[in-house]
Amino acid sequence: MVNIEEQSDFISGNKSSKEIIDCHSRENAIFSGAISAIPGPAGILTMIPELIFVVKTKVKMINALGRFYGQESFFNKEILIGMLLLGKGMKTSLFDVEGSEVRIKKGSPDIFKSQIMEFTNGISKEMLEKSFVKMMPVASSISMLAWARKATQKTGAVAVNIFQKKLKRVEQLAS
Repeated sequence: MVNIEEQSDFISGNKSSKEIIDCHSRENAIFSGAISAIPGPAGILTMIPELIFVVKTKVKMINALGRFYGQESFFNKEILIGMLLLGKGMKTSLFDVEGSEVRIKKGSPDIFKSQIMEFTNGISKEMLEKSFVKMMPVASSISMLAWARKATQKTGAVAVNIFQKKLKRVEQLAS
């Protein structure tokens, strides 16, 4: 598991964004693969802790990438939720990417709440799909390992794409 001190080493050293993504992807893959080795109904009970761990690791990765690209001043709830949504292949209204510029919108509480609900709905669908795989011990472990790695790498790629651009804050969105 990567802790804050190790993440600081990533930023102060000559680590690349790819190495940051690989480290966090590997961490999620190992955890998901190990916890998914529990078969049957007991395996389904491990889905919530796995989900919490994977999302927390993705947040740490996004934070580390933001610092790597010198964009930590733009790290806020809008950009975080937006990146998590885009990493899941969903859309976000919290920022626009236009060429080499990203306009981060300060969303109203209603818009932010709707984006959180969209993320939660995506997670719920994902958990339902995973619940069928969790019933098969070996297949479950291997497929969850691969899924966690791929999903984390996709979120990391989104973060790199955003953080490499010029970030700009814009006015609040209407609800």
